[in-house]
Amino acid sequence: MEISQAQAFLVLAEELHFGRAAQRLNMTQPPLSRIIRGLEKQWGVELFTRSTRNVKLTPVGAALIEPARALVAASDDVNTAMADAKAGRTGKLTMGFTGGSFQRGILALTRQLRKDMPRVGVNLISGRLSHVGLSQVIDGTLDIAIGRWNVIPDSIDHLDLESEKMVIALPDSHRLAREKAVSFKDLEKENWIALPGGYGSALHNQLMMLTGKAGYSPNIVQHVDNSWTILVLVSAGAGVTLTLSSVAKSTRVEGVVFKPIADPAPDLMVRLVWRRDSKNPVVAPAIESAKTAFGMRD
Repeated sequence: MEISQAQAFLVLAEELHFGRAAQRLNMTQPPLSRIIRGLEKQWGVELFTRSTRNVKLTPVGAALIEPARALVAASDDVNTAMADAKAGRTGKLTMGFTGGSFQRGILALTRQLRKDMPRVGVNLISGRLSHVGLSQVIDGTLDIAIGRWNVIPDSIDHLDLESEKMVIALPDSHRLAREKAVSFKDLEKENWIALPGGYGSALHNQLMMLTGKAGYSPNIVQHVDNSWTILVLVSAGAGVTLTLSSVAKSTRVEGVVFKPIADPAPDLMVRLVWRRDSKNPVVAPAIESAKTAFGMRD
């Protein structure tokens, strides 16, 4: 039994009149009669008794009503599910982010996504350093990612979420620990601990640029993939690091002090990135949710 046959049967079962049923179905009576006769021939049964005065359901026809309704309802469910998936109202969204330094923003966006897209499963993947997150958006492992990039390829769209300042983290026993601000020239002889570099890795790139402007290349003794571990090493006296104001606020480690940069230094932008040609219909409404979460609506 096809969906169109089930619909025709149910309308006739409700109207018990070929003319009214055909009108509801936006067809003439002959095609409706052919549909019903075709069903009766297919199963070798009589679904309706017909006379010049009335049309009545047979017991077999009455028994078919609930299965026909279930078939039409299932078709409606499928159509609704497909429409919802196409519009991004259902599905899955995989979002990567660097870690704890942008906790407030991740929380705000996740709440907004849950509010706006309650039937979308949001998979949060933490610990994705900026260059890794960008690579995984490019290859489709992630649908969207939040991080800090100063270089973004043409295949990637982005939304600027907020800017933040860079700061220097020193051991509290450091000779510059009591200074109001620290110049990169004063740190020329220091050992540095840094996040790994990579395509678009804004913080690492800024370290190289700012030390270069001060006339030297930093002596990076260790690359570490998370800010908390870097600060532990700073506290232990293993070196100094360039980090972010959000890290200074959210990641407290005993024995570490944070100092403003005395030299001219740009703010770093926290960005949301996604593939320009993303085939996941959930991405577009997720970007709209991000605009709401970060107050970008008029």
